[in-house]
Amino acid sequence: MHKNVVYSQLPEQILFADIYVPPGKGPFPGILVIHGGGWCRGKRTEMNGIAKRFAKCGYVSVNIDYRLAPRFVFPAQIHDCKKAVRWMRENAKLYQIDPDRIGVFGYSAGAHLAALLGTTGLANGLEGELSATSSRVQAVAAGAGPMNLMKYPQSELIVQFLHATIQGNPEIFRQASPIASVSKDNPPMFLYHGRWDRIVHISHTLDFKAALDRAGVPAELYLIWALGHIPVFLFSRSAITRSIRFFDQYLKNLPFPTVQQQKFDKLNINDYNS
Repeated sequence: MHKNVVYSQLPEQILFADIYVPPGKGPFPGILVIHGGGWCRGKRTEMNGIAKRFAKCGYVSVNIDYRLAPRFVFPAQIHDCKKAVRWMRENAKLYQIDPDRIGVFGYSAGAHLAALLGTTGLANGLEGELSATSSRVQAVAAGAGPMNLMKYPQSELIVQFLHATIQGNPEIFRQASPIASVSKDNPPMFLYHGRWDRIVHISHTLDFKAALDRAGVPAELYLIWALGHIPVFLFSRSAITRSIRFFDQYLKNLPFPTVQQQKFDKLNINDYNS
């Protein structure tokens, strides 16, 4: 493990990463790990267990901090994540990363940023800096992410994050919503969500999955019975197991193993649009 590695040195803040490299000879696929916390709190140590598990399964895990709101408002957070992907490629030999096989994993606000990494490129104006090194990722795993910020027109948290109201600047709400940037060029995605989530409504993931389907993007959906937002993050090992299997398929080109589907009632996406 390489602890407290500087991946971005800004005048106002130095950003660190913890890097977990599998044993053996690389290069290995890389996974950027992004913590949640509503964009205004949280830290990378909350993701240590997940990052270590990825490393045990043959991935170089890069577990990052990023600038937090309200001191730093959007798009600072996605700028930092894109910087981290470029940093992984620029330091690929040092940390045994295959620069052509980089995925991203995030939960909650981290899932939102992971999805933005998957759906946006140079044309979306969110790169933060121009570079010859690509910030594109090849696979995305996102749990319980707020994929459509336009669903929160009155949220004080979103206003702090965007430093705007939807009446005053509807374009920033659209730009910050991964669902608004879905296209056929997006990488494969694995999405999961707790059926009892009362913090990020399940409609975010269902609507996002439907948008990916319409665009022809390979996407998997895993809905977890009887768990809410925090319990899914703390207790759902099956979601991480399925994330690893998804990354194996798209970053290692391994056959996707047959997984017994968890039983749940059929959902009508139209029932969850509110």
